[in-house]
Amino acid sequence: MRKGIHITLVILLCNFVYAILRYNYFGNVDWEQIPIYIANKAFAFSAICCIALSILWGKLPVRDLKVRKFLGLYGFALSILHVLCTLTILNPEYFPRFYANGKLQLFANIVILCGALAFLFFLIASVCSVNSANQFVYVRRCVFIATIFATIHIFARGNSSWIHPNKWYGGMPPISLLSFSVAAIALFSKIIPVNKKSS
Repeated sequence: MRKGIHITLVILLCNFVYAILRYNYFGNVDWEQIPIYIANKAFAFSAICCIALSILWGKLPVRDLKVRKFLGLYGFALSILHVLCTLTILNPEYFPRFYANGKLQLFANIVILCGALAFLFFLIASVCSVNSANQFVYVRRCVFIATIFATIHIFARGNSSWIHPNKWYGGMPPISLLSFSVAAIALFSKIIPVNKKSS
């Protein structure tokens, strides 16, 4: 459990520093936006990093199922913070691309729906993981489905800024691109067959 906490804190700290450097120092985001807007980016990136690491953990030479379990749970806890922060700033001022004539556009509906479905399946996986030790296969399936929705959620949210490296603040890739890459790696690793001892 302590190892999982330490790994999560390191991930969160690194991502928080990255977000501040990219958006506040090199970008044009006001420093007063750190508590919610910037923190939200760090929470989201850290959530997918922890969940992806929990998925990849089973493929490492030393496989500690407890660390894997807690990384997944901590990742889900961070996703809760991401959802709460997003709800407080979900408006045209913070997300202008989401709205047209005061209403959510189609792609914004897809982003939100996929995010909600990812959250739902991660919630189911977390509950099953905590309440029963005999639901491993079911948990893995829920995590796989949730990761698919999370990957779509991230891609639909940020892909428009990925193809313009010259516009990246400080030459630093967008957090959405990094999050998508991490989610895609985790998703791809779920498709790769492993021997039974790895599970």
